[in-house]
Amino acid sequence: WPLALAFGAMVSATDPVAVLAIMKKHGVKRRLLNLMSAESILNDGAGITLFTFFLSLMEQSSDGGEVKQKVTAMQFLSFLLQNTVVPVVLGIFIGLVGILCIKCSQRSKPVITVITVVAPYLAYYVAMRLEISGVILLVPVGLIFNFGCEIFSGSELHDFVSSVWEFLEWSANDLIFFFSGVIVANEMLEMESPKMWLLIPLSWVFTLLIRFALVFTFLPWLRRVDPGIDTKEAILLAWGGLRGAVGLALAMVLRHFQ
Repeated sequence: WPLALAFGAMVSATDPVAVLAIMKKHGVKRRLLNLMSAESILNDGAGITLFTFFLSLMEQSSDGGEVKQKVTAMQFLSFLLQNTVVPVVLGIFIGLVGILCIKCSQRSKPVITVITVVAPYLAYYVAMRLEISGVILLVPVGLIFNFGCEIFSGSELHDFVSSVWEFLEWSANDLIFFFSGVIVANEMLEMESPKMWLLIPLSWVFTLLIRFALVFTFLPWLRRVDPGIDTKEAILLAWGGLRGAVGLALAMVLRHFQ
């Protein structure tokens, strides 16, 4: 069960980078882009947090089977608070400190770029040392930096920093896909059981069907929330929930753990 739950948390993380780029190119409504981006952030944060929890359960079991020590409701609640509330509060503090540094930078491009690059990595390192969710912590840091850079550095510097981060995002995605491709290719060549080849497309089909079922289950509520979405947009939202860099990174962590 811990392994199955860890796999479920792993495939729940969506990464619609390519989909968003295509949607922007074809002039899709901004609200749908924002909805897909926000859902991706929520999925990534929740998926990584739950993946970490289920991975800790696997560490308590001898062979990935039955957990030796049962987890109580209070322990699970404590884990959720430690990986949701604490990271958000700490992320707001780090974001405000970073914005204060940007305000004192006298609109220097190199200084602002260094601050926006170093601060998230420093924040993630602090989160790992405190054993809290680094991904959740980075959400308020990123939001505060985004608004703060535009206010204190101007639109020109904000666009410059955004272009730097687009390059970093592209480079990181390429590296993850490259390394995961090498690892997956090696694993597939060593597969002896034909059942494993069948599980790959079946996992994709079931994941897609579950996403469509969830989107259309909540479609009546999504229509009522202003401005709402129609059936065509719901299909686009369900189909666009691709799995990408985050899921691949978690898969490599799971492989290293096993």
